[in-house]
Amino acid sequence: YEDVPTLTYYPAPGAEQAVIVVPGGAYAYQCVEMEGTNVANALNKQGIAAFVLDYRLNPYRMPIPLLDMQRAVRYVRAHSEEFGIDENKISLLGFSAGGYEMDEIDKADDSVDTAGLLYPCLTLKYNLPILYILFPEKAVQNEETKNRLLKEYDCIENMNSAGTRQFVCYGKKDHVVNYEQSRMYVETLR
Repeated sequence: YEDVPTLTYYPAPGAEQAVIVVPGGAYAYQCVEMEGTNVANALNKQGIAAFVLDYRLNPYRMPIPLLDMQRAVRYVRAHSEEFGIDENKISLLGFSAGGYEMDEIDKADDSVDTAGLLYPCLTLKYNLPILYILFPEKAVQNEETKNRLLKEYDCIENMNSAGTRQFVCYGKKDHVVNYEQSRMYVETLR
């Protein structure tokens, strides 16, 4: 595991738009090549700059991966002029399943223009084993704490992205991330 998250830049000449690619891996590992490097290269061929996020995993627990993702968005926005991209054209593309010290970057907006969610893990209600990856075992075994975590990290119940353009893609043969949550998320968006 890495103690420090990294953001690898894949520039595209003349690109004004950037996508931060967040590889999946059930919060236990990351599919960096297939869901990171390959995606960044494909975006570059379309004239879009890309950043692949290597976020912290085990032994780090939630909300660390989420914080790493938010920090990546803020970092790209804070340095958008250096990268030659429009600070209002930053998107996220996440697969399946992101502290730090406060500085000027943390004051930047972490909202994105668009988001692509590919077989996203949007609620842990259908993925209870992932609770043991994300949180300490004692917390998950405590029924009250477990229920609080399930509610707090439920993207469907706590939707705050209705104004963001989104693309959601899922398949019915995924044995880790239940497709029903994507369907429910889309219904909630509508």
